[in-house]
Amino acid sequence: PQRVQAVQLVQYVCRLAAQFWLLGSGPWSGPVIETRRIRLAETGELRYPTEGRLGTSLARVGRAIGVGRHQAVNEILCRALLRARLSDEDVAARLEVDPKTVRRWLDGRVPYLRHRWAIALLVGMDESELWPQLRGVRSRPGEVVAIYPRRDSVTAETWIRLFGSAGREVGVLADSAFVLAEDSGLLDVLAERARAGVRARVCLADPFMSERSARDLDGAVADSLVAGIREALGPAEFRLHRVGNYNTICFADDDLMVVQQVYGVPAGEAPVLRLRRAVGGEMVRAYLGSFERIWDGAYPLGAPNERRM
Repeated sequence: PQRVQAVQLVQYVCRLAAQFWLLGSGPWSGPVIETRRIRLAETGELRYPTEGRLGTSLARVGRAIGVGRHQAVNEILCRALLRARLSDEDVAARLEVDPKTVRRWLDGRVPYLRHRWAIALLVGMDESELWPQLRGVRSRPGEVVAIYPRRDSVTAETWIRLFGSAGREVGVLADSAFVLAEDSGLLDVLAERARAGVRARVCLADPFMSERSARDLDGAVADSLVAGIREALGPAEFRLHRVGNYNTICFADDDLMVVQQVYGVPAGEAPVLRLRRAVGGEMVRAYLGSFERIWDGAYPLGAPNERRM
């Protein structure tokens, strides 16, 4: 009987020690135990923290909710949002997430990559500044300067600065319903760059051959629109292309803005890549190569081989 009692006592002590170890209480508590406790809570293993039991029930009790208390508040992100005059609800609306998710980010949780890029763009800071712990991890190619969630979020001033910065060459590959048709200031900048000796090239989709343009414009309006753009461009080179699938590419020397083509998504709602040529990079080279191939197969407005439908 004494041996049985001794065995039972040892088993009780082992169970008690295991509970202390899992819950981080008692003489074994400390940073290591706290880390273990948080990890279990995050994976959902710690179901009953107050009782110290590991269960198989789907019910989760409060411990995971308290995990945020052990994370450092992202004060840099908080200050950045204050400077940008953005509330957590504003950010949630822009990124199309729940405000609770934004509050978790402010409490220290690191967002997904796409959300980090979007937040960095909103506050005008680099991702590594908002989350310094990620500085040693390259999360995107060195050529990517910024990512805009949709083309309509890119201001006219951004396009003007891009085109106006050209010192060697500037180019536009797009459909005729592009922002060029909506803002004559962009056409003026392109024409001014051409008069300054910069090679300026604009290659638009033939509205009579492009399904993307034909969806928005009838024949007479399209013809008038293209002719008006051509006249406004002055000495800039101008061609029409008949390519069906392509990304809108705008570049000035080594800087590019690429509007992605996403099936079923209007051009104004498509995401935009802001790129800059970097040593060893391949993205800028690939997009500029695409521009050149389409340009070589395009033709001047009014050319003899131009075919209208």
